[in-house]
Amino acid sequence: MREDLRSPFMRFKNVCQVGAQSYDLMITNTSEYISHKNSKTFARKGLAEINMESGTHVDLLFRILESGTMKRMPVESLIFSVLDMDDGPFNQTEQITLGNFSSVHMTSDTEVVRYINADGTSTFSATQYGEERDNPGEAEKLNIMQKRRALSFLYNNVSQWQVTLNVTGPEDGSGRNFLFTGESSLMLDCPISVK
Repeated sequence: MREDLRSPFMRFKNVCQVGAQSYDLMITNTSEYISHKNSKTFARKGLAEINMESGTHVDLLFRILESGTMKRMPVESLIFSVLDMDDGPFNQTEQITLGNFSSVHMTSDTEVVRYINADGTSTFSATQYGEERDNPGEAEKLNIMQKRRALSFLYNNVSQWQVTLNVTGPEDGSGRNFLFTGESSLMLDCPISVK
């Protein structure tokens, strides 16, 4: 993703392999994307980070592709995790809306609230303040607070899914970051599942 939208996608190569077949993940914005700091949109240590301007939202399409091609490849089951759901210092709240998942996993003392929308999708909204220094460095090593701010979604027989990211609050020149990954220690340590 780029701030000027000349390249409105991110592609991650070889995110998984089943037998001899490897798969890529492509994230494409299907609505206007406005970053606060474009340098904050990147991938590191198995985490994708998308930075957004406060008071904006973006619709994203996630697709599983045959490695090196544009051919969509359905997978039997897939875990999609969102980490570091928190609020900012200027009345900003991070929200994510998605649907068609089989289940969502979160801790029993989660700091994320779920709202079920009329169209069957769910919006998950942060409730607690967070800073960059409390962000997770690796998905497999989440501490207790990081697990409370994490969500893991199970999808079955899927090749693509849609996500809307929203940062509530004033358009005041500040921003927030969303972190994504596959499996995380949330699934391993806190397998609490909600339909």
